[in-house]
Formats: sequence, C-alpha cells, structure tokens
Amino acid sequence: MRQKQNLDDIQPLTYTIDGAAKMLNVGRTSVYQLIKEGKLRPRIIAGKRLFTKEDIQRVIDEVAECASQRIEVA
Repeated sequence: MRQKQNLDDIQPLTYTIDGAAKMLNVGRTSVYQLIKEGKLRPRIIAGKRLFTKEDIQRVIDEVAECASQRIEVA
C-alpha cells in the first residue's frame, strides 16, 4: 500500500525569483543580473519568472568550478 506524502515533504518543481535568491543565498538583484548575463534562464508561466532546481544547481556548479580554478592558479 502506498503511503500518503505530507505536503511539507514535497519539493517544488520550480522556484520564483525570491526562491532562487534564497537557494543561491543572494539578493533579488543578483538573480536579475544572472538572468541578464544568460547564466540563469527563466521559464515564464502565467506571467511569473520561474526556475527549475536544475537551473539553479547549474549556477551553483559553475560558481564552484570557477572558485576551484582560482584556487589551483593561486
């Protein structure tokens, strides 16, 4: 028998500007800058800019990769 999942345990499929900013630990302005630079691509649904978890993770991975390259050079 399948157990019911608690609604609190369900992860969202997409995140708003505020949600992306929270996940990236940056402000809204930084999220808009990432969009402008083409590093974060929103999907517009019902007039809202939304981001997938994978989009946000890709930005995190790119930042981590850049940081590791800087350490190796130093």
